[in-house]
Amino acid sequence: MRDRIGFFGGTFDPVHNGHLRLAENALTECGLRQVVFIPAATPPHKSLENLTPFSQRVEMLNEALQGRQEFVCSTVEAELPAPTYTVDTLRYLRKRYAPDTGLFFLTGLDAFLEITTWREYRELLRLASFIVSERDGEHYARQKNKLADLIGYFPQGRIWFGKDGAQPVFFLAGLPLALSSSMIRQRVRQNVSIRGMVPDGVYRYIEKYQIYRMKDA
Repeated sequence: MRDRIGFFGGTFDPVHNGHLRLAENALTECGLRQVVFIPAATPPHKSLENLTPFSQRVEMLNEALQGRQEFVCSTVEAELPAPTYTVDTLRYLRKRYAPDTGLFFLTGLDAFLEITTWREYRELLRLASFIVSERDGEHYARQKNKLADLIGYFPQGRIWFGKDGAQPVFFLAGLPLALSSSMIRQRVRQNVSIRGMVPDGVYRYIEKYQIYRMKDA
């Protein structure tokens, strides 16, 4: 069986237990050997003024992933031209791995439903199989059906199959935790506990450096 590597991109500001749950579900359900967390260095749709410095977001990720050999953090986006789009990152990664390595890109359903707005989304779907964290509800089911028709995929259970070189899309059975980084930042600003929402090492880091205390969302 060929090697299967998952890539999980995001600002991770901060990384939280919902991110880890998604990665764990992807690892087990899709038979991945490893999940590589890729913090965005210069995301195209967010102001750097409102982002915690890249170095601190990397340090929080390293705290969260400590002792988890199946999870690693990569600073690859700091090496690429800014702003960095997902398609650029995946092209770069495709060259760094053996040709028969299966590349998988992890994302949430809300983001995936906007895939047609991503730069060169057709190329994205050829470069990697997407692993999508699900959400319950008829609204999401309808939106998924519309998207499948729009981008030419054929749903069979939890897997969508494409054509013209498009890789399959996998929808996870395990539901995500109801957490978001913006929620955590807001709770810190309001002096409300975030224990249990982030790994202990991340909690201690935020407390030590007083991150988010005065930062706007």
